[in-house]
Amino acid sequence: MGSSTVEKKIEATVVLWRVLLFALRLGGFFIGTILVIGLVLAFLFKVYPWTVGYVIFMNHIHFPPFRNYSDFESHGLHGQNLYLTSGDNRLGVWKLQPQLHSSDPTTTPVVLYIHGAQGSRAAYHRVQMYRILLEMGSPVVTFDYRGYGDSTGIPTSELDLFKDAMVVYRWTRAQFSDRPIFIWGHSLGTGVSARLVETVEISGGGQGVIDGLILDSPYSSMFDVMRLSPLLHLFHEVPHFTQLLLAALEEADVTLNSSDRIRSTRTPLLILHAEDDWVIPVKLGRKIFEVAQRRSELFPGVVSEYVEYSSRLKYGHRGIYRDPLLPGRVLNFAAKAAEWRRANAAGAAGG
Repeated sequence: MGSSTVEKKIEATVVLWRVLLFALRLGGFFIGTILVIGLVLAFLFKVYPWTVGYVIFMNHIHFPPFRNYSDFESHGLHGQNLYLTSGDNRLGVWKLQPQLHSSDPTTTPVVLYIHGAQGSRAAYHRVQMYRILLEMGSPVVTFDYRGYGDSTGIPTSELDLFKDAMVVYRWTRAQFSDRPIFIWGHSLGTGVSARLVETVEISGGGQGVIDGLILDSPYSSMFDVMRLSPLLHLFHEVPHFTQLLLAALEEADVTLNSSDRIRSTRTPLLILHAEDDWVIPVKLGRKIFEVAQRRSELFPGVVSEYVEYSSRLKYGHRGIYRDPLLPGRVLNFAAKAAEWRRANAAGAAGG
């Protein structure tokens, strides 16, 4: 019996060591793979900085691959499909009208929706958000940046996206000259929206007035997104990877530093972020809000609001449209924004 017990212990020990050796080999292979991929990415960022923009924009991902952009009926929408010119590019634009108009259209904002990476203006989660806004009584204008959807051209920098957004904003302002206009940015589009708002404010009224900014799943900067991304987290352990990534973002002009742009603006701001956002960590939405709150030192009483959704709701990165209270939140924010605008205008006139 004693001999049998000893043999079993020896056998168990041998099995354990085999398992440990296999785990070490597997771990070494995994670490080696991460190291090689990280070095390859670092090399690409150093030699071809534009590759970082290619990864961020993802305009090459078209799903579904083809859409009839004039087929509003299949989406349950009512609107017009049209095209605007931005430089040498043609931008696909939707102008959507609510079926039931607000009893007081001067108080219900027009929403210019600036979408995120990949896909098009016809993507399912975007259409669901349009429908919520339309049911609220807001006309919606949305578009595809160059290289997205049926828009021509290729985006190479943050500036390209901004130029396209500015073209559509100017057109929207001309179409709805007597209505308040809100910018709604989602994901990648939040950085574009922040730059648009800052630029319009700097112009001193030359581009009209943006009455409110809504940032849906925003980030403080693109570097922060890539630094905290679960997909890139391990690569930051590779020597020089982080420094080369930052240099590539700057050289390719895709820094999208929303924090810097928000801190000096006076436009009323509403931030929406889900705790379980797996693309843009919620801590970046909180960071933007902290910056926004400090604006009151420059602009007393400026509206800055933040809504964070519990992970129990499972809204993730694209599901905030499922919030049953969303229309009320937006209309309540619009009322506060209008009140602040009136008070601010009266104060300026009185001063």
